[in-house]
Amino acid sequence: MKRILLLLATLAAASTFATACAVESSTNVLAPTPPVAPTTPASPSTPTTITWQSETFAIPSPGSCGNFQWQVTDATSTSMSGNFSATCAGNIAVVGAANGTLVGTTVPLTITGTATYAGVVSCAFSLSGTGVIENNDTLTIPYSGTTCFGPVSGTQRLHKPAPNAPPPEVPTPPPNPSAPPGDVLFGCGGIPDKQQLVECIWDHIHPTDSVTAFEVTKRVVWALRGEGAGLLIKDGGENIVAWQGRSFSASRLVYPDGHLFKDIYDAGPGGANGPSWQDEGVDPGLISRYVPAIDPALP
Repeated sequence: MKRILLLLATLAAASTFATACAVESSTNVLAPTPPVAPTTPASPSTPTTITWQSETFAIPSPGSCGNFQWQVTDATSTSMSGNFSATCAGNIAVVGAANGTLVGTTVPLTITGTATYAGVVSCAFSLSGTGVIENNDTLTIPYSGTTCFGPVSGTQRLHKPAPNAPPPEVPTPPPNPSAPPGDVLFGCGGIPDKQQLVECIWDHIHPTDSVTAFEVTKRVVWALRGEGAGLLIKDGGENIVAWQGRSFSASRLVYPDGHLFKDIYDAGPGGANGPSWQDEGVDPGLISRYVPAIDPALP
């Protein structure tokens, strides 16, 4: 796994508010450390910004800083750099750049930028320290430095946000069952969900007109005969199919109490003839037009 260099620094602190600011900087030169074998650098074609931030948000005391945030925008196997911000002594805002060197799990770093008091008085600052990376997600940085507001020092513990969890995988729905020989329901009988039942039967017929739409409807009725589903007599209008001496609706079925459902929407030549299960309510006037399910295998 590629090691992520984490740099942290902060600055600024404050004891007393001075009206005039003398710029003072201090740079800490770290003793060289034996290099370790470099890891493969990140691909330049896919830059990534990683933000390290303080473990907790708190108002820093005089002479210390807190609320560190380091946005690493440029990283290699041996170095990291990016934008840095912090708050010192409660109301001194610090912004600048942090640069660090990755030596094993340690990160010698320097931070430079501007400290601003009350949004008015500004001066330069410089911080340095050597951070330690733990478990690739925690960076502990003892730091020290000076500014025109006075010296600052302390220790900050930073974390990088956990990566977003990948979206859950949506399982692929199982294919419709193959039709056993001689099964007029194509293996779809017993599917409890009405919409899925219609879709299963529809998928074996793919209706394109009223006649083939009715092939779906009479099979849906047959599959639901145990709960009383029946065919709807329809003697006039569109989407009528003659069968077994009667004229039936090609796209609707009815129950003994007149409860009507549409199982094919936009039926007929040129229509979508798509599967559906639309509740169209109860009409007592349809009771007399109810016909119990008839075996679809009949001619």
